[in-house]
Amino acid sequence: MRFPWQLEDCELILLRYGSKRPVHKWQDHTGGKRFRATSETKKLIETGQFNYAVYCGNGLIVIDADEPVLRKAIEKDLPETFTVKTGSGGRHYYFHSDLERKVILYNRDGNHIGEIQAGGQAYVVGPPSKHPNGNFYEVINDIEIADLSKEEIEAWIQSNGFRDKKRQTKREIERNFSNTLDIPVTDFLHPDNARYRGSEVYGSHPIHGSTTGMNFWVNTVKNTWYCFRCESGGGPIEAFAVAERIIDCSEAGPSCFTKEQFKEILSMLKERGYDIPEFSSFEDKAKREFNYLVKKLNFELSKRRKRKGRFWSDK
Repeated sequence: MRFPWQLEDCELILLRYGSKRPVHKWQDHTGGKRFRATSETKKLIETGQFNYAVYCGNGLIVIDADEPVLRKAIEKDLPETFTVKTGSGGRHYYFHSDLERKVILYNRDGNHIGEIQAGGQAYVVGPPSKHPNGNFYEVINDIEIADLSKEEIEAWIQSNGFRDKKRQTKREIERNFSNTLDIPVTDFLHPDNARYRGSEVYGSHPIHGSTTGMNFWVNTVKNTWYCFRCESGGGPIEAFAVAERIIDCSEAGPSCFTKEQFKEILSMLKERGYDIPEFSSFEDKAKREFNYLVKKLNFELSKRRKRKGRFWSDK
C-alpha cells in the first residue's frame, strides 16, 4: 500500500509497527522530532517497517469520528475531503483550517462522540499503518484535503446541537478549583531523589515511598501530580490533603473530598499564609476556573508564537 499523496507536505511522527507508540519524542516542549515524507521515510512506511502518524498542527486538523452520529453530521454538512477509515472502523476527516485548539465533542446528553485534533496537541495514525488489532488504516476518499475555517466549524457544532465542553457538576468544579490556585504541587509533595525531564519531575513518592524509585510524577506546567502505585493524582489541594493525611494517596482524584474536608483544607491553607480567594457562590467558582483556563491558553499561545517557524526534518 502506498503513502497518500495528500500527506506529503505534512509533518509526520514515526511509530512502532502495529502500534500507536512513537519512536521519538514528538512534542515541541520536549524537543521532539518530526519528519517530512521523503522517499526514504515513505519506503520505511510502505514496506511495513514503521507505522506513522500525522501531526495535527500548522494549519492541518483532523476530525476523529468513531460515533455514527458524528460521521453523519460531517458528511451531511461539511465539505467532502480526504478521508481515512481507521483500524477500529472509525473515520478520520482531514481539513486545512485556522482552528488552533483541540476540541472534544459531546452530544446533547453530554456523551463523548469524537474530537477535532488541532493546535499541535495531538496526532492521528495515517494509512497504510497497521492498527494494534491487526487491521490497517485505509484511504476511502482519495481526494484533496478541503478547507474549513474556524468560523465554519463553530457554526457546524452549534447547528448540530453538539457541545465542545462537557458540563461539569458542582463536585467536578470544586475538584478542578484545585488547579486554579497559584500554589505549586511541590510545596506539599516533592519527589524524593528527584529527577527532571522537561516540565516533569519524578522520583519516589514522598509519603509511601517506591520500590522502583520513580512512581511519583509532577508536571510543573500543568501543576498536577500522579502516583503510579495508587493510580491516583490531582492538583495542589489533593497534594496538601495527602501530605497532611486528610486523605490517603489512593483516594486522591475527582470528587475525592467531602464538603467538610474541602472547607477544612481551605481553612488550613489560609492559616499557613496561602492566598485563598473567597467565593460567594458556585457560579463564582466556575468563573474562577474559566479565568484560569484563559490565562493558560494565553500562555500556550505565547509559547507557540516564540517557536513559530521551528521545523524538524529527516534530511
